[in-house]
Amino acid sequence: EVFHCAFDEAWDANYDEWPDRWTRKSGETYPHYVDIGMRPADDRQPTGGRYLQIDLDGASAAVASPPIRVTSRFSYLLTTRLFVRGLKHSSVTLSIDFYNSSSKLLQSRKQQLASYDDGWHTINIESIDPGDEEIDRAVISLDVLRGKRGDLHGTVCLDDVWLARLPRIT
Repeated sequence: EVFHCAFDEAWDANYDEWPDRWTRKSGETYPHYVDIGMRPADDRQPTGGRYLQIDLDGASAAVASPPIRVTSRFSYLLTTRLFVRGLKHSSVTLSIDFYNSSSKLLQSRKQQLASYDDGWHTINIESIDPGDEEIDRAVISLDVLRGKRGDLHGTVCLDDVWLARLPRIT
């Protein structure tokens, strides 16, 4: 295990309902009025008792993990759980971006949510092989992009983000 975030109390040291060191994208495409925050357990059964919830309100939203130390000598496996409800027009993409020490993006892998049925979905990005020896950190991102029409009552929840280091066979 290289990184694990279950959005439990350990990830909210200052009790502001925002996971410490995580960031949210903002701008014209990603308006600030979209409500994003950690929520307590309910019928969605999160792993750590809480999860990160995005209430779309007709717009796009994106969040990113803090930088995670990695090395190009290993392969990686990324697993997370997503809860979706009320999505008809938006797309949901999980990505892992690899950077060098100068914060230059060197490699990226993306996985789009295959099914938009309401409920929990597990997303795996397997056999991630950093291809550049300069890679020294990774950032995991969740991007929910509005389609031609927005999902006014759409909800996306992120839980149990887990990145593991594996032996590199190639």
